[in-house]
This record gives sequence, structure tokens and C-alpha cells, in this order.
Amino acid sequence: MRTSHRLILSLLAATLAASLAPARAALFGDDEARKAILELRDGLAESDRQQRERTDALSKRIEALENRICRHHIDAKRPADVPAGGRVWMARGQP
Repeated sequence: MRTSHRLILSLLAATLAASLAPARAALFGDDEARKAILELRDGLAESDRQQRERTDALSKRIEALENRICRHHIDAKRPADVPAGGRVWMARGQP
């Protein structure tokens, strides 16, 4: 029983000490918090911009590769005696 009484008294003492201590609103003042938020927003906006640029560049590369693949397939189906443009062959509809 003595141990439980000591534990209860210790908890009460800690609670009382915590309630009497001066309250601290936050780790940062309002101005510091606002500044940190603005810096985070700027960093996020820059990161988003860079990501969009990378995505656009990759999209262009994919499109160029798809075009090369299509040209390769067309060239592979064209008879050897047809010029590289293949327009005459394509207009006739020959395989």
C-alpha cells in the first residue's frame, strides 16, 4: 500500500508542479511560424515547378520515341523499291 500511496502522491505533485509552471504557447513565436510556413510554401512551389518541367520533358521524349516506332513499322512494311517517303506506296494501299 505504501508504494501505491507514494505513486499517487508523486503523480499529484507532478501535476501540481506542471500546473503552476508558466505556460509556453509554442516553440516558435507567431512571426517565426509564419516565416517558416512561407518558406515551406515557396519550397513546395519550386518543387512542383521542377516536377512539371521533368514531366513535360519526359512526355516529349515518349512522343518522339512513339513517332520513331511508328516510322520504323511503316518503313519495315514498305517494299524495297519504294522511295523513303513511301507516299506513293501508301496511296496505292499496297501491303
